[in-house]
Amino acid sequence: MIWFSSIVLFVFIGSFVYGLIKQLRYSALLKRTVVPYTEAGKRLLYGNYLYSFTFAGFMVFVLLNAFVFWGIFPRMQSMGNAASLIAMLFLLLMAVSKFVLIPKSDKNFLA
Repeated sequence: MIWFSSIVLFVFIGSFVYGLIKQLRYSALLKRTVVPYTEAGKRLLYGNYLYSFTFAGFMVFVLLNAFVFWGIFPRMQSMGNAASLIAMLFLLLMAVSKFVLIPKSDKNFLA
């Protein structure tokens, strides 16, 4: 039955990698189209940059935790716990950047 949990984890990680690629493309699009001279434009750009960075950090530590689960790295309890804790901190920073830093309105951002 461990093969089922490995498949579920692989699909879970694959969907997050797809989301990360989509977010990086969106940040590149915003860099080309948003006016960075306004306060709202700066918040939008910096918020999306922080969101992309924290999403990538979250993915790194989720992958590290998956490698510990699959046995690629030695099964040390402290390593798995630390990877889980740091992934949750990145997830918290993702929520802060998404819901606090990025403005809600999309008007007056585009060039």
